[in-house]
Amino acid sequence: MHINLITIKKVPLLEIYCKKNTNKGTFMNNLSEIIISVYLTIEKELSNLLQGKVLRKSGKVPKLTDGECITIFVVAEALNINTEVGTWKYFKEHWSHYFPSLPSRSQLHRQITNLWNICQHIQQRLLRQHFSQPERCIIDGFPIRVCRFSRARRVSRFRDVSSYDHCAAQKETYFGMKGHLLINDQGCIVNCLIANAKYKERESSFEVLDGYRGICLGDKGYLGKDFWEEMRKNGVIFRTPFRKNMESDPMREMTKDERTSRRLIETVIEQLTERFGLKRLWCRDVFHLTGRVARKILSHTICCVLNKTLGNKTTQFEKIIPML
Repeated sequence: MHINLITIKKVPLLEIYCKKNTNKGTFMNNLSEIIISVYLTIEKELSNLLQGKVLRKSGKVPKLTDGECITIFVVAEALNINTEVGTWKYFKEHWSHYFPSLPSRSQLHRQITNLWNICQHIQQRLLRQHFSQPERCIIDGFPIRVCRFSRARRVSRFRDVSSYDHCAAQKETYFGMKGHLLINDQGCIVNCLIANAKYKERESSFEVLDGYRGICLGDKGYLGKDFWEEMRKNGVIFRTPFRKNMESDPMREMTKDERTSRRLIETVIEQLTERFGLKRLWCRDVFHLTGRVARKILSHTICCVLNKTLGNKTTQFEKIIPML
């Protein structure tokens, strides 16, 4: 028997799909259970966020609830469905019995685009509820290509916010933007900034680390005594690997254990670019890009929360939801 999402709002959060199994790492192979769980999580946070207030003061109220709309795209992002067309087709074909009020593709796209700020608020609420304030965070940047390098001179999309940059890790020059990511020591995203590629890691880190106090692990792109001193005034102590010609400083240089811990951000970046498709910009302008990034980060955070609830390693997403 199929269950309509509208009829299950009073079911306790996560109770539906959490197997009563003492073995940790239970594989959640029933996608319907994941959809229901994500929906309950979104509805709970949306209700607490709005507190009875009306989200829309004017205009026609969509038949599909905002909780259902966000659920559709959060699950789609986790399944590696990276376009609005692909998302609509997949849920129309396979899950229309769960979402009987699913509108047309264009209506669904407009609705989720206008909910980008709500997605950000829900992600921050989940982060605060399920993860304590970290004493140590990890920061890094990653390239976001707008087009192939050969088309860079002709492309018009994102032209005003993109530029050329060299990616040392991949040993290639690209045209596009740069993502700056801050995660906690469990792999959950604390903050993310998409900026012009001409802005280097140190320039963007002031905004990424705004409000954070504690130790921050970075790579050699964050080297610089003047930069470290500015960050120290803001309550952030940077620890990075040193170059061979630099004098040793136990207060600033990474330990062996910290070098190992820093690799976690490489895992998260790979998840964002591969599973969640952040390396492909299927949008036309910055406004739609903002909404798309907000959905991907929310989806990543919910996957982390589900893993933590089940007792899995936070970033082992393959244990709860496979990629299509």
